[in-house]
Amino acid sequence: MSKPDAETEVFAAEDYGYRLVRFEFTNWGTFNKPGQVEILTAGGDNALLTGGNGAGKSTLVDALQAILVPPALRSYNKAGGAKRTERSDRTYVEGWYGQDSEDAKAVRRLRTKGEKTLLLAVFANLATEEVVSLGAIFWVQHDDVDKLYVLKRGDASIAKDFVNLPAGRDLRKALRERGFESFPAHSEFTIRFRSLLRIPHESALSLFAQAVSMKDPENINTFVRKHMLEPQDMRQAIENLRQHFDDLVTCRDKIDEAERRQKLLEPIETEAVVLAEKETDLARWQEAGRAVRPFVASAVIRWCKAETMTLESQKQKAEAELNGLAQAVEQLRSRERSLDLAIQANAVHQHIERLELQIKEQDRLRIERHKQFESLQQTLRSVGESYVLSDAAGFNESLKRWQNRLSALEGELEDLRVRKIELSQRGNQLAADNQRAEADLKLMGAQTSNIDPQWLRVRLRICEATGHAPEQLPFAGELIEVRAEDAAWRGALERLLRPFALALLVPDTPAVYGKVVPFIKSTHLGLRLVFYKVPALSGVRLSFENDRRRAWGKLRVKDDHPLQAWLAREVRAQFDHLCCDTSAEFEAAPRALTKDGLIAHSEHRREKDDRRPVGDDFMLGWSNREKLQSMAQAIKLRAKDIEAANIAIRSAKQTMDKKQPVAQALGIVTATATFERIDHATPAALILDLTRQKEKLEQSNKAYQDMKRDLEKVRGDLKTSEENKRGKEAEVTRLATSLEGLAEQRQRKEELLAGDALALVEGHAELLAQQLGGNEITGRNADVQEKGLADKIDGTVSRRSGEVTKSRNRILELMGTFQQKAHDPNLEIKIEALKDFRDLLTRLTKDDLPVHRKRFNELMEKKVVYDAGKLSSELRDYSNFIEDRVKLLNVALASIPYTEGTYVQLRYQATRNDEIVAFRKRLREATERATNWDDAQRTEAFNRINSLLKDFDANPEWRQRVTDVRNWWEFSASERNRINQEEVRPYWDSAGLSPGQKTKLAYTFLVAGLVFQYGLSRDNPKSRTFRFVMVDEIFKGVDKENAIYAMRLFREFGLQLLLVNPWNDEIMMIERQGFVASYHLVTNKDMCDSQLHTIQRAELLQRLEKQFPAKISPHARAG
Repeated sequence: MSKPDAETEVFAAEDYGYRLVRFEFTNWGTFNKPGQVEILTAGGDNALLTGGNGAGKSTLVDALQAILVPPALRSYNKAGGAKRTERSDRTYVEGWYGQDSEDAKAVRRLRTKGEKTLLLAVFANLATEEVVSLGAIFWVQHDDVDKLYVLKRGDASIAKDFVNLPAGRDLRKALRERGFESFPAHSEFTIRFRSLLRIPHESALSLFAQAVSMKDPENINTFVRKHMLEPQDMRQAIENLRQHFDDLVTCRDKIDEAERRQKLLEPIETEAVVLAEKETDLARWQEAGRAVRPFVASAVIRWCKAETMTLESQKQKAEAELNGLAQAVEQLRSRERSLDLAIQANAVHQHIERLELQIKEQDRLRIERHKQFESLQQTLRSVGESYVLSDAAGFNESLKRWQNRLSALEGELEDLRVRKIELSQRGNQLAADNQRAEADLKLMGAQTSNIDPQWLRVRLRICEATGHAPEQLPFAGELIEVRAEDAAWRGALERLLRPFALALLVPDTPAVYGKVVPFIKSTHLGLRLVFYKVPALSGVRLSFENDRRRAWGKLRVKDDHPLQAWLAREVRAQFDHLCCDTSAEFEAAPRALTKDGLIAHSEHRREKDDRRPVGDDFMLGWSNREKLQSMAQAIKLRAKDIEAANIAIRSAKQTMDKKQPVAQALGIVTATATFERIDHATPAALILDLTRQKEKLEQSNKAYQDMKRDLEKVRGDLKTSEENKRGKEAEVTRLATSLEGLAEQRQRKEELLAGDALALVEGHAELLAQQLGGNEITGRNADVQEKGLADKIDGTVSRRSGEVTKSRNRILELMGTFQQKAHDPNLEIKIEALKDFRDLLTRLTKDDLPVHRKRFNELMEKKVVYDAGKLSSELRDYSNFIEDRVKLLNVALASIPYTEGTYVQLRYQATRNDEIVAFRKRLREATERATNWDDAQRTEAFNRINSLLKDFDANPEWRQRVTDVRNWWEFSASERNRINQEEVRPYWDSAGLSPGQKTKLAYTFLVAGLVFQYGLSRDNPKSRTFRFVMVDEIFKGVDKENAIYAMRLFREFGLQLLLVNPWNDEIMMIERQGFVASYHLVTNKDMCDSQLHTIQRAELLQRLEKQFPAKISPHARAG
């Protein structure tokens, strides 16, 4: 380090540790001299800062705090007793002053936004010439204070290094170019300067801030824990334990999950074994079922072999017997031929043959006529007639009666046919009328007109062709209605106005008339259409005078229609008929009308139109509700007429259906029946006569009779022999057929034993024989036996199949349970996936669970227990560290006299707090290692650590209390006799002490705390640690002896003091002891212009003598 200039000449002082050499600042609080940098030069030694109340001493102290103390620990103007909210970075940067500094709107400011506040503190280890400059740059922008903290390893000054600083983003770049490190956040800045200034713990800065205003120690136990001991952050150790324990829990969860899945899979495995056994058994029975047919076939083959031998023997015997019967038949046939030739040569025989031919012919005729007679009888019975066979006359009389009945029936049927046709025509006409009426009703239902639908359809055609709406082409009747009070005349008025009502009114405009008329001219409309060319009339719409005797007086024209005026004139001109109640009135008037529809058009022309009843059809009016009701009613009545016609048609048809078959039957009888065709009695009589003749001839010739008798006997014997022969032939044929059948049956059964069928039979022969139950299989009962055996096997297969199905269903249920409780997307609930489930169980049992358990044991023993032990060890080590540090501190305190013959010791003992004691026990039990742990021991350790971590998470405040090792100790002070070390007095706090004793005790523990936090030791006075401390009003209310003790205490441990004291006679005590190397005075003009002055001792004494003459000693004046 180069030799200091005049301003920093104090650097030459031989002293160790980082001390404040110089503090510079500008634009801070009420220090507001433009362009002036305020400088406090301490030179690494003790300095005094004094001034009147409100001059700015605390403002300067707060400037140093703004650099060194983190915002969370900082409390501005604490020495002056200010509230925390009264002063802030912003109030200092903007220079607020006035009586109400909390009201941002009312307060007065010395500086505007954008002006920079510059603070710079230079610290040096004078012995090693190491210099560190710390600074802060503040400015207000957008109602917030922007901050940048700077650091330089080396000497710096505002005048040299902070001139012409740019704004914005270029600020940090410019500082970097000037050798500074910059930090937007104080937290990063703190970490950096603590490492350079050898400040071990951040809590040292808290105690540094506390020292400024400390007057009276709080509870000693609290003070030691809060200010002398650094809190040990156990969060990372706990987090490491938690992370590894989370891994352990994850592994344990995997074990639990695997065991849970294993438990769910084991019933599936058990049932799978059962299923395999049942499926094997089922397959055996199914194989037996397939063996039934070849098994029966093999039995039939054996039976066929035995049966064939029996039938061959029977066939040979039957064939021998057949040869004998054939010879006998041949002999009888020869005898028959001889006798037959002899009889044929006999004359009587020839006559008898002719008679037999005649008998045969007459019998044929009798049978045929009898059939005709029976047919006639059946037909007559069907029509209620009957006939008894008699002679031809009787038959003809009956035939005439049948013909008469047929004629009557044919007349009735013709009448019914004509009636049915008439009814059908009427029904069809009514249906057509109703269909048209329904179409008319639908058409009229879509509008309000009463005009006949024929005319409406014509208008619709005109409108569609010309593009006009129906409202543009009204019928006259749509705009005229009969007044309600003249409803009795409506029928007569309708008849009078009907031709006019049906007239179409066409407005005389090119757009309307010019299109309508050409279409009407060129189109066949199918009816008589009258249309008027209606001119446009302007003026007031016409209204009828109340002449109720005239026809027009009983009418009303629609008022809101554009054609109202023209139509009203026309109605009045054309229909001025007098409405007459008597014939005399009617005859006297040239134009008149009666209620019954009689019209007088002129003096000579009268009209009465009775084609429709009066009032039958309405055409007038712009509401068709009544007409729609009338049309609907007419449709209903017509529908009833249609139904009546249909009923009559059905009745006529039913009558015709009854009479028609009778007429048809009688027609057939009368057309085809004759007496000759039904006379079966005549051939029957003739047969009887011919038979008597034949019998007479036979009885009259004995030789013929004998031959006849012999022939009959031979023929009887021949018949018997032939029957026997045929029987034997049938027997031989049957036996041959049976033998052929046996051969074919054997061949068929042998075909069933092809391939592996024989082996199949041999494999199941015993089982199938058991199922037969002793029954024998033959070719005759093979099908029955096979069916019975197959049914029995099928029954067993069905039962076994049911058991397999039940087992499979049980497995599917277990699969479903597994998927419900331990869903695996790779597994499907189907029997085909059974292998997948079994493979999963095998994998869980042989692979996953052993791996997870091994991993669990490794994590438990090598990670979790280790981390828990490490946490316990760190806590225990820090507890031991506290104990060691307190012992070292007590060594230092023992060397300093507290009072005459006494010294002070910091007393410590393990806390008896139940929470702490219980926690330490739990931690100890959770980390006790055991060799060759079994599962129960691992589980116990797991549960203890799990319980501990759960409590950590559930109650963070409890966790902080029990893991803060400072809480493991109870601290108090003990004043001891230096000779015998016996306790003179214990101290837990300052209660009961005088002000001087309180201050003495306070600074004893303040120094002890600083020594502890700064890491100072009397055994190592040349350590490079931080030494600076600020104390405000150290001697207020303190006697000389206690003041000297406090000053000596700070000096004993090598601490640099910035003493802050009001301008009063206490300064004399400071000056006399020679503890201060430099003096600094703060003045403030008008409460808004603070200035810092460095003064020499002589000037200080002059000022003090002037203000406090009685306090200045001669020795001081001489000095």
